[in-house]
Amino acid sequence: MISRIARYLRARTLFCHVSAIVLAGLLTLLPGTSLLPLLDRDEPRFARATIEMIERGTWAIPYFNGEYRFDKPILTYWLMRVAYTLCGFNEMGARLHAVICAILVALAIYAIGRAWFSAMSGWWGALSWLTAVQTLIHGRCALADMPMVLGVVMAQWGCYALLQYPATPFPRLPFLACYGGMAFGVLAKGPVAPCVVALTLALLRFVFWRKPLAWAKLRFVPGLCFTLALVSLWGIPALIMTQGMFWQVGIGKHVISRGLETFNGRVFVPVVYYLATFFFSLYPWSSFAGQLAHMMRQEWNEKLAYLAAWFVAPYLIFGCCATQLPHYVMPAFPAFCLVLGELLARPRATSSLARYWFVAVVAVFTLLSLAMLAMAYSVHLPAEAAGLIPAMSGVALALLALNGLGIQLWRGQKHGFAVVLALFGVGAGGWLIADGLRHSLVTAKLFPQFAELPAKVQCTACKFNEPSLVFYSNHYWQMASNSQELRPLLQRSGRQLIVIKDSEMKLAPWLWQSLRGLPTTLPATQETDLASLIGRFKAQGYRQLIVEGFNPARGTWVRLRVLERLRE
Repeated sequence: MISRIARYLRARTLFCHVSAIVLAGLLTLLPGTSLLPLLDRDEPRFARATIEMIERGTWAIPYFNGEYRFDKPILTYWLMRVAYTLCGFNEMGARLHAVICAILVALAIYAIGRAWFSAMSGWWGALSWLTAVQTLIHGRCALADMPMVLGVVMAQWGCYALLQYPATPFPRLPFLACYGGMAFGVLAKGPVAPCVVALTLALLRFVFWRKPLAWAKLRFVPGLCFTLALVSLWGIPALIMTQGMFWQVGIGKHVISRGLETFNGRVFVPVVYYLATFFFSLYPWSSFAGQLAHMMRQEWNEKLAYLAAWFVAPYLIFGCCATQLPHYVMPAFPAFCLVLGELLARPRATSSLARYWFVAVVAVFTLLSLAMLAMAYSVHLPAEAAGLIPAMSGVALALLALNGLGIQLWRGQKHGFAVVLALFGVGAGGWLIADGLRHSLVTAKLFPQFAELPAKVQCTACKFNEPSLVFYSNHYWQMASNSQELRPLLQRSGRQLIVIKDSEMKLAPWLWQSLRGLPTTLPATQETDLASLIGRFKAQGYRQLIVEGFNPARGTWVRLRVLERLRE
């Protein structure tokens, strides 16, 4: 009787925790996801490439704007394809896979924390993952990062479980999780997953634990063969169909070259870059870093050593790569959340240095939130930029909600109402950001023109080669880099749509001018040749439209000149 009651209580706790994690993920990640336009340049590339795969009836080779797209492996396109079937060809269909994978990562963190520490450790670890800033951003992005992180978490759990299981009987589930997770990660974003697992094991053995490991239990040879077999089911047909180009471009350019060369003119700052972005990416939980370090020194064991190695591995891998972006180290974050969950599960003593660290980090982000809120309602923006006000308000609201949650947990006040209130605050902030950006993005302001496009129309963009044009117009585009490449269009008959970047300014200086009360009108283009060419287009019956808006891909405020002749 007692055992039945214990099983019932455990099952009830498990159901409540899993339901709460799923609900928390939906509250934080879904609001505004269907409203938010595709922002990053890779978002519309993924989203449109999947549509072109569907139109071509192919499952192995992605295309974008009528050409091969070799940037990433195939898994994300497959996941988007399923989501498009459920949601249609829109932003939600492009992003649904990221939302689901982020919630699955949270559930995996809960399962690991429950098995390694306690049910409450798993719960707080999952909640910290869902409310970290970088998860709130990339958990709603049409990119490959969330599936890759899910693959890493599966592989890391399976790897540690293999080390702990007895040699016999054969541990099927950990084996499948370890090497299947590696394959899942490779199919999502290349060799990141196996590299993180391999470096984690090396750090565990020689740095953080420094005791012999039962390497034979990992069954490297059959495991790696299993991983390669899964990847080869897609990889071999893709290589054959593209005559090896998928490997040459996908690995040679987008993995090796980005590791050795800076991207988009960014300055390479080894290791320091990710140490600096850590505070933002994992906020509000980065404020607990001092207390985490104190706890780990006091309670060091093999599990904590494994989590430390897991956390450090992505930072070492990407800290030495020339191309640096804050979200590259996201495979490290689940390890941080697992340790944080164990910290929050029960009260522990802390040091004065950890308290100073917490207060300093929270103070910085509180001031940042209040400054952004003040700026939103003190800057007099033109009508074209009115959407930036709710967007900035949304960022401030989300950060303040996270501030409140972090302060409550630091004080040991784990009230359910405070958690729910913070989740609603984050969700409301996400909705405000999405609504504001939808009314501010320059591409979104072209939606009426895109809705009127006939099936047969020649689309050309000059000096504005943003992939979002291709996704939202549902047409192929010719990209021109200067006015000379537009001249042949004067000799063409038929329907034409031409988008020309007229002027551009970085958003921060543009907002600073508004704050100082200076005119925010962008300067007119200085190219007399382009101005003359536009006059000739207008003389041939082209209708002109001027559009101003925010271009998040470059962080600029841009003015576009749209020339259209949509009737024969």
